[in-house]
Amino acid sequence: MDTSQTDIFYSRVQRQLGSWLILLLGLFAVRVIIQLQLMVSPISHFSEFNDWHSAVLPYPFLYFCQALILAGGWLYVWRLFTTRVRPNPNLGKLLYSLGWLYWSVMFVRLILGFTLMRDVHWFAQELPALFHLLLANILMLVGHYHRQAK
Repeated sequence: MDTSQTDIFYSRVQRQLGSWLILLLGLFAVRVIIQLQLMVSPISHFSEFNDWHSAVLPYPFLYFCQALILAGGWLYVWRLFTTRVRPNPNLGKLLYSLGWLYWSVMFVRLILGFTLMRDVHWFAQELPALFHLLLANILMLVGHYHRQAK
């Protein structure tokens, strides 16, 4: 590909990646907002706060980490749409591998929570596990984008 074709390819791929990331980050943001609201006051249409929180981290620290994830994600999306994010194959391999490892661990957690370990609080929390799968998918998407660099 010549330079102009490469730029067109990357701008199209970056827009597609950005669109997927907006969807996934938006879903994660909804989770963060609902969980915060449930901590303040129950909502009749949603399960209790404890169903949204596996209690591994104290909620204020978890909320801070979630805010950092969202800020970093939205900054990356903004960069995708406003500038050319140059693919980095080494970063891509790392993010993609970490994403698959993260996804696999959370999938096993989910399955064990439905079966053998349903009496263990951390395993029995389906909502946090599902949102961890979502975050793992974000890592894999960004990793896949960076791996495609030639």
